[in-house]
Amino acid sequence: MKLPAGTLRFKPEFDSFLFAPVGAEESGMSLSVLSMLARLDLDPWQEAAQLAALSRESATLKMVSLLGALPNRSLKDPDGLTIATRLVAMLPRPIPTPAYARGQSGCLSGCLFRLLPAHADSQLAPTSSSSPLQVPPATAAK
Repeated sequence: MKLPAGTLRFKPEFDSFLFAPVGAEESGMSLSVLSMLARLDLDPWQEAAQLAALSRESATLKMVSLLGALPNRSLKDPDGLTIATRLVAMLPRPIPTPAYARGQSGCLSGCLFRLLPAHADSQLAPTSSSSPLQVPPATAAK
């Protein structure tokens, strides 16, 4: 298995997925997702990251395809959809980025700073160590 340069490896958020048992092989040995992906000549961490970025449905379909690609049909349980659904549920889901972090309208940080006059920085310093910050009233835009 050739690893691309800059491959992100050993990310702990994928551990429960990668070390999960896929099922029992014909020999009776348990096969993990990590071993399955390595047998398919895929980088397990890269594949886990790609699956996690997909919708649950797309990730499940891809897992069914990967299970079907195993050499010699090594699993005793042929129900790939059930196995794939169980495994995909173990993948971390991406955290949606709030609109304000993406720089879209409705942002908190950018809008907050746009409300303050440009010269307000010098007026925000406290006048003494015990007094709270004093913010000047906003002036009407002309």
